[in-house]
Amino acid sequence: MSLVFIFLILLFSILGLTTAQHNQTLLKKCCSKSRVLNDNLECVQLVSDERFETDIFAIAGYGDVSYNNQPLCPGNVTLVRLVNNFENDSIYCVDKLISEEGKGREELVGLSCVDTPLKEQVYNVQIFTIQKCCPRYYHYNRLKQCVYLAGIDYSEKLVNSLFTENNFDKIQFINMRYGIKETKNRSDVVNDYESLRSKTNYLSSESVKVVYQSKVIDGNNFKGAKFNERIIPFDHACIDIVENNTEHYVVRLYEPYSKVCPSKKCVRKCCRPGYTFVNGKRCEKSNHVFAPRFNIDIHKGNLYDNHTAEDYAVSYGLPNCSNTLTVNFSRAQHYIIYSDGSIQEDDLVARDIEHACVEHVYMPQPSYNYNYLKPFVCSIYNTTGYALNDSAFKYQLITVLLIISTLFAFATLIVYTLLPSLHKNIHGKCLMCYFICVCLFCSVISAVRINPTFQRTNKSLCVIMGNMAHYSTLATVTWLNVICFDIWNKFRNIRAKHISESYLKKFILYSVYGWGLPALITLIMFMAQHYPDWFQEHNRPNFGVENCWFEAPSKNLSFWIFHIVPLTTFIAINIILFSFTAYHCTNTKNQIQRMKLKVLDTALHIECPLYQGPMLPRDYSPTMPIVDQRIKRICHKIQPHINTMIGFSDRISFNVLPPFLPMSDIYVIDVLVHPSFMGRTMFKMNLAQDNLYTAILVHIPEHFCSDGQLIGAQAMRIRHLKSKGFKVVTLEHKILSKLVMYPKELINYISEQMQK
Repeated sequence: MSLVFIFLILLFSILGLTTAQHNQTLLKKCCSKSRVLNDNLECVQLVSDERFETDIFAIAGYGDVSYNNQPLCPGNVTLVRLVNNFENDSIYCVDKLISEEGKGREELVGLSCVDTPLKEQVYNVQIFTIQKCCPRYYHYNRLKQCVYLAGIDYSEKLVNSLFTENNFDKIQFINMRYGIKETKNRSDVVNDYESLRSKTNYLSSESVKVVYQSKVIDGNNFKGAKFNERIIPFDHACIDIVENNTEHYVVRLYEPYSKVCPSKKCVRKCCRPGYTFVNGKRCEKSNHVFAPRFNIDIHKGNLYDNHTAEDYAVSYGLPNCSNTLTVNFSRAQHYIIYSDGSIQEDDLVARDIEHACVEHVYMPQPSYNYNYLKPFVCSIYNTTGYALNDSAFKYQLITVLLIISTLFAFATLIVYTLLPSLHKNIHGKCLMCYFICVCLFCSVISAVRINPTFQRTNKSLCVIMGNMAHYSTLATVTWLNVICFDIWNKFRNIRAKHISESYLKKFILYSVYGWGLPALITLIMFMAQHYPDWFQEHNRPNFGVENCWFEAPSKNLSFWIFHIVPLTTFIAINIILFSFTAYHCTNTKNQIQRMKLKVLDTALHIECPLYQGPMLPRDYSPTMPIVDQRIKRICHKIQPHINTMIGFSDRISFNVLPPFLPMSDIYVIDVLVHPSFMGRTMFKMNLAQDNLYTAILVHIPEHFCSDGQLIGAQAMRIRHLKSKGFKVVTLEHKILSKLVMYPKELINYISEQMQK
């Protein structure tokens, strides 16, 4: 009996030692719990990335981990790359190495001394790798969110529920990783497989076997559910606890779009899980629910449904746009998310899942918080093999037309530059400045549309192009202002004898307005971007943030202040000036028609004795008809010579219109020689016998027919003046221009004409 008792005592002692030895399996971690190794084998804190918040730790009851065990080697420290199972008596500690050279690549390594090994044996250790979907203190829910609960370590909870003595008694330590590794194919979607704990088996660090439930659908009718068994590799997958219930797991897996989406709803989320657009321009961490609704017209984008994890698969990341990514921030927007992930805005052509995404947008406003689920779509498709749709055709058509406009604008500018007759006056120079602005505007817009990739690759160039487009747009309209004002001013002063401003002074003033005002507005806009006190961030111009133009123009205060208001003002001024000019043109045209009738009435009265006229009233307007500037200039040049000829008995007056004749340029006397005791406006009523007045008429080439005879209007002018008692002398402008440098010959020519 005593022998049996002693045998039992020895047996229990051996079993206790074995258990103690099993429970005391120790893994020495080189760094502390929250640190890892870098390329220099130094322990560093990586707090910027949630993936590294958890390190290697032991399964409860199967091992233990000690920390801060870097070897104190007398010589150099060497690095040994490990696999999941290893046995090496020269390794002193084990840890994760995050390689910066490898762009964050993670691996398990061991450290040992090169020259004098410390002979600290590591047992036959198994380190099992788990890819957890959510961070350490988060679990997964059926809204595809990672939910935080303070004080609950879901990493240990997941490990202790997955690995027990019954299903994997050799595992002692866990290497925890977080998130799901993205695939190279941007069209792949993340599909969720929910499984019970009893139906989930971890086969290795590379794969897991799950039994999941799927729907059986016949046509559009739900027929029931069935269970499917699948082994899922962990190269692009992760596992987590569902809804804080250790009896339910979810395995998330990247799968090809063509495999999943024909039978399951799919959608692209612009930001990664747990992130949304804040202020409409960048992905930031958020707790907002991402819950898209499929196959219905979504108005305002703020309707949510509680979809389960099986309802749809999701792809993450911005679409691969060949052009800009656009969004309509209007709260009245309508759009549809189809089951295949394509999105249709209002009545536009639908974009597929590679060219559109959906994201929750949060923008705090003074009066309300903008809080909507909005679609982000590529402005056109430029992917090889994609069928050309209406939007793409319109985009390409507009681009081609812009290029054509640019070429013709440059051609017009070159013609105006090479032909001095086109830019010798102010109007021609204003047109040249206008065409320069048009060329700049068309060139910038064409460059953006032809090669839109620099909007993402070169932000500095993008900002410069945006400011140039803004400046050229304003400058184009301001020079239209100048042209409209110049035309209106000419019609307004069409009968003015003198223009106060000089040619150069007027063009300088025009240039200050045409070039300077847009530059001033652009400069103030540039300062508004760099002075935070002027505008809130979402109300600044923000060129280069989303694209090369204003960020979210319809909601951007800067867009309205620096673009819409100036353009509207300039265009309104153009409309007003155009209206005034049209009024002056119409009024002048009516005056010309009335004057023609008066001339006809006067001609009939003078030349037709039987005519009972004049029928029309006399014109008492004080304004003078327009006289050709060539005639004015040559008359002033010959004035001294005429004074020499007539002496002091008579006086000379220029551009005289007899009061008893209509106020038409036909009856203007270029030079009037009259007695000194009578003024230019005092005429005897009967001059037929007096011949006190000599009317000198200067005829320019346009007054002659091809045979050298005066045209009818000029011949009538002479007849009517003679009938009123004037002595008429006719001089040719062409001859006067040649003789003006020769006084004697000029006097002889005038004398001969006056003696005829």
